[in-house]
Amino acid sequence: MAPTTSFLATVGLMAVTYVSMCEAQATQSFMVYPTACVYGSGESYRGTQSTTEPGLTCQAWDSQTPHEHSRNSTNYPNAGLEGNYCRNPDGEPRTWCYTTDPGVRWQYCSIPSCYGQDNCYTGNGQDYRGNAMVTASGRRCQRWDSQAPHPHGNTPASKPDAGLQNDYCRNPDGEGQPWCYTMDPGQRWEYCGLPVCESGPTQAPTAPPDAYFSYTSDCYFGSGLTYRGTVSTTQGGITCQRWDSRTPHDQDYPNRFPLGDLRENYCRNPDGPPYTPWCYTTDPNVLWDFCQVPKCYANECYVPDGADYRGTVAVTSSGRQCQPWNSQSPHQHDRTPQNYPQAGLTDNYCRNPDDDTSPWCYTIDPNVRVEYCPIDLCTGWTGDYILSGDFTVQTTHCAIGAGASYRGTLSRTESGLTCQRWDSQTPQQHNYQPSRYPDAGLDENYCRNPDGEPRTWCFTTDPNVYWEYCNIPSCFDESECYNGNGESYRGSRNVTSSGRACQRWDSQTPHPHSRTPDNFPSAGLDENFCRNPDGEAEPWCYTQDPNTRWERCALNPCVAPSPTTTMPDYIEKPTSCYFGDGATYRGQVSTTETGITCQRWDSQNPHQQSMVDRYPNSGLEENYCRNPDSAERPWCYTTDPSNRWQYCSIPACYPGDCYTGDGASYRGTMSVTSSGRRCQPWASQTPHAHDRTPQNYPQAGLVQNYCRYEL
Repeated sequence: MAPTTSFLATVGLMAVTYVSMCEAQATQSFMVYPTACVYGSGESYRGTQSTTEPGLTCQAWDSQTPHEHSRNSTNYPNAGLEGNYCRNPDGEPRTWCYTTDPGVRWQYCSIPSCYGQDNCYTGNGQDYRGNAMVTASGRRCQRWDSQAPHPHGNTPASKPDAGLQNDYCRNPDGEGQPWCYTMDPGQRWEYCGLPVCESGPTQAPTAPPDAYFSYTSDCYFGSGLTYRGTVSTTQGGITCQRWDSRTPHDQDYPNRFPLGDLRENYCRNPDGPPYTPWCYTTDPNVLWDFCQVPKCYANECYVPDGADYRGTVAVTSSGRQCQPWNSQSPHQHDRTPQNYPQAGLTDNYCRNPDDDTSPWCYTIDPNVRVEYCPIDLCTGWTGDYILSGDFTVQTTHCAIGAGASYRGTLSRTESGLTCQRWDSQTPQQHNYQPSRYPDAGLDENYCRNPDGEPRTWCFTTDPNVYWEYCNIPSCFDESECYNGNGESYRGSRNVTSSGRACQRWDSQTPHPHSRTPDNFPSAGLDENFCRNPDGEAEPWCYTQDPNTRWERCALNPCVAPSPTTTMPDYIEKPTSCYFGDGATYRGQVSTTETGITCQRWDSQNPHQQSMVDRYPNSGLEENYCRNPDSAERPWCYTTDPSNRWQYCSIPACYPGDCYTGDGASYRGTMSVTSSGRRCQPWASQTPHAHDRTPQNYPQAGLVQNYCRYEL
């Protein structure tokens, strides 16, 4: 990145180096640490001022004399608690310190703001065109034309009149003041904390009409700005200090936030994001703490990007009520039910009709056009994601299953070797060109999994190491699992092992089906969460991909099944052809479809692999073609060092058998499933009891055990 010469050069800053995103998470290189001024409340200030506003000398942070306290570098390792310098480790409105005067416990410090009147804004800041590029907490802003680390829809192309240049603070969508996406992967966006332009006498702030907001008393929306309940103890059980009191903690919040409803000692959040309701405490040794107030809509969540969300939340994270989608007042727009008939634009419920990152709505406040809604991402998801055109959930900082849908930018192997570009043949020759795998995301030299390996990998730039796996964390909490066959699973996992997003159970699009909440009322068929309503081997779902009806989900059993080396006798094991994807093929073909001899499964030469250990019951004998890992059809590693694997030329067992439409008219004699299992006769109730009998469905052609249309 080119050196910044516009704004950052005008303030005193500690040297900060750009590093990769993984390193940034550890070193916080997305932070700017000023030494002569403060951003916002001064959390990132790292200067050496050591006297308070009235002139008292600060007590050293690692000292307990004259004041005992818990604000030390052990408890606040990232707060810069060095020497006796003014700091703000705990979210105070300004930098402060304990004093060396036994009679004065602590005081604020007087350090100027990094943003002066030359970087001020008027109104809500939509016309601001300054060059501030750091948020109130000290985080660097993300460029508006970048999608990393946070994908978003506020781009220069989509909003050409919003002044979205470089990484400058702006307000393209009617927020309360200028803001930006941040370079911190864990903090999507923040206000920049710019000053309001001074123009004549200062006027008292005017509150937006209460009619715009939904005030709550027993729970909170978003950050809790509109919470008006009477909880008055912290989550640790300490009684809150009255807001109009300066004992035991000196504070002036009622004067600073006259519209914050700072009454009695009730928990409030006048500061806004990223905090939630809190209070100062009556314990002299505990300045403040969060309160135990529940979130409103705690049971509501959305799946990647929220396009499929159909809940009834109708309020934004700031507490503003949503404008109905079929209304043009107070905000005119084209996101109407007529223009977006599939987007579920009902009433004023939060939705995502236009490929934004999460559910949102227009607000009924004329001064705030759009806000996101207080709905959480469903349990288990981490990092960022993209819902691609084929309805695959493509992740950027973590891997689903084996990582086939990973589209991040990690380009080093787990041992630290640099990856070779996929479009290069130096130093490793290979046949994994982007043109051969157009849907595998083979961009640059990023780790990918185009071929069904157990993890993402890449060829290396070390001539002596052909390829290695990459170390990308799982997107999910691996402690989430299912027992038995998963019939009792009630979690919110909603993506398949291949990364495809699940279809809602109450939807018939893109796949019509009979596994609906009405037909299976006890099966927990909520939203599009993985379930097992019909006795399958594990939780599954219909997918949003029109070309893939259903798949098993990205879930592991709580207790791993014991490996077996024999196949049950109810599995067909053909030797001259294959069923489905060929998982049960046990023939002796040992050359690929281009004529290359297969490598032995128990060999590591020329290609390293671990298939025998990972798939002990897949018939991996000699160098025979097999399909142990749910590929499209039987395949093998090849003996050609430059050609890792290829499919084999083996015919399907039913080459002339096909069906038209949805298959309801099929009357063929196929009697084995895609996995090779023999079909149970329709007239039999063993081993599975059912009601799909010839007597109940006399027109369905339920003869013997032949495959028929799903009823």
